[in-house]
Amino acid sequence: MTIQYSIRSNKMVGKKEEYAALVRPAYTADIDYVVECMTPQGCALSKAATLGVLEMFVSTIERLVLEGVNVTTPLVNVHASITGTFKGSDDHFDRRRHRIEPRVTPGRRLRRTVRTYARAQKVSGNGRPQPCPLTYHDLESGKRNSVLTPGGLGRVVGARLKFDDADPLQGIFLVAADRSATRVEQVAENRPRQLLFLVPPLPAGDYTLQVRARGEDSADVRSGQVWATLTVSAPADAEMPLVWSGRPVSVPTEELS
Repeated sequence: MTIQYSIRSNKMVGKKEEYAALVRPAYTADIDYVVECMTPQGCALSKAATLGVLEMFVSTIERLVLEGVNVTTPLVNVHASITGTFKGSDDHFDRRRHRIEPRVTPGRRLRRTVRTYARAQKVSGNGRPQPCPLTYHDLESGKRNSVLTPGGLGRVVGARLKFDDADPLQGIFLVAADRSATRVEQVAENRPRQLLFLVPPLPAGDYTLQVRARGEDSADVRSGQVWATLTVSAPADAEMPLVWSGRPVSVPTEELS
């Protein structure tokens, strides 16, 4: 994934015209989504247990800050500050004139990670949103972002994933090394943050998973993919579950502009 940005004019009075980057967020991840990414299928730590630990972590930081402690973590540093002006050295804190505010700065690890690994990608000024599939969970094998099991259930989590299943150009597509794309026909759950589907019969090989959908503000089909190689190791004629009744539909990737 990359950090997308566009360029905008930054006009300042008395200065010649300058330009600045405007970062365009892919989406907003709340705490539930963060925990979802932390607890893949087969993880010994449940989602409820993870949420409990995180709540204890956050409440402990809150208590320390209320006690006037400066807290430093790999992710963020937090301390309290007081805003407002005082009339003199004998003046006191007055809630009508002053406020206590938390101050948060990036932690050392987060700064180092972003500065070292973040990559930028320039986009057009209108910043067209597109599907953002992040993680593929192969429920048959319990693997994440690695194995693709024909005939088994697969789950994709991300953002802006919902598509019109009646439109053959939209949907979940498994793209082989030769660029041929097989559309998933049996989708059990089609939601903005999660897709649940039956993996179609596929030849052995490596695939990428794409989600294609039309934008709410445009008739264009836009595509996003999981940035991981998914491997089918079983032969295409392996025994399939009786629940399978569809056929894969191949749609050339060239149809998408």
